[in-house]
Amino acid sequence: MTAFFSPDAVRLETWFPKALLYREWRLNRGKYALAAALWMAEFIGQWWFAARLPLPAQQYERTVLRGYALSNLSNAAIAMEVLIAVSLGVLVMRQDAASGNLAYTLAGPVKRRDVLRVKAGFALTALVLAQGVNWLVLSSAYTGLTGQDEFGRIGVAVLAHTVVLAALVLTALAAACTTSNVIFAAAGALLAAAVPMFVRNLIRFVHGTLFTGVAAGTPDPHWLQLTMVLVGQLSPLAGYHFTTAWFAGLYFLWFVAWAAAFWVTAQRVFEAAPAERFSNVFYFPWLWYVVLGGVSFIIATIFAHVLTDLRNGYMFLLWFVLFFGASWWTIKTVMQRTEGTKTNGA
Repeated sequence: MTAFFSPDAVRLETWFPKALLYREWRLNRGKYALAAALWMAEFIGQWWFAARLPLPAQQYERTVLRGYALSNLSNAAIAMEVLIAVSLGVLVMRQDAASGNLAYTLAGPVKRRDVLRVKAGFALTALVLAQGVNWLVLSSAYTGLTGQDEFGRIGVAVLAHTVVLAALVLTALAAACTTSNVIFAAAGALLAAAVPMFVRNLIRFVHGTLFTGVAAGTPDPHWLQLTMVLVGQLSPLAGYHFTTAWFAGLYFLWFVAWAAAFWVTAQRVFEAAPAERFSNVFYFPWLWYVVLGGVSFIIATIFAHVLTDLRNGYMFLLWFVLFFGASWWTIKTVMQRTEGTKTNGA
């Protein structure tokens, strides 16, 4: 019997070393438990309060149970789940590094990939357990209210919902492998997750500027509206709500690929990060230019939008380029002079 199980035991020990499992449990068990509890409380609390409202059974089934079964959540519910996922992915890495425990651990015969794998394993386990409880509660309530057995259909919807949240957790974990600053890590994760939404708006801008030049307030053509919806739904921040099984299956595969891509990115980035820069804001100096470009982009967009309408594409683009260049030069000059003042003072 021992010989039969020993290969799997050795493989599991190789992927998840017991020492690292024990270390991670001691350091971050509270965060994993809190995240799981919040994921459950966010839904079960909504279900519990709604069940006590004087709603007809049919309305309650339609607004609460079917809404979650189709992942057709409110914006507030999506925002809460996004906040939990991003916070978990960032904090389990950043607070570990800030305390000095991570550097001490990596000084020994430990692979960085193993450390990251253990953290991701705990985070995804907390997510799966929480969503599993939500699935059982939701399915039981649905069956008790309608008399229909919907465990399978609701289970598929909860599985899709879980994959979207897993993609967010791994995106946040990858962002936390580039910086020692919690705010920068969270902002980086959210911006990476919002890229499809930016592409969606860019498609509308290019169409309105280069092809139609229509005035503000003119309705977009149907094909453009459909394209913007489909592209926007590629973002984990958009949730997961589709009534067509074909589209739902494609987006499910997309989010699986998203999670896998950011998991690989997290491993590559964490292994490449110089240990001597773990105390710096960014582990890679070139990331400062990313921040500089992001801040300049926001400033230029705001001022260009104030001075002209987004649908007046050429003027908007002109003001955007001017303010982007001015913002880039100004911020970079201030940063260089600040760095020079610190160096001279030292």
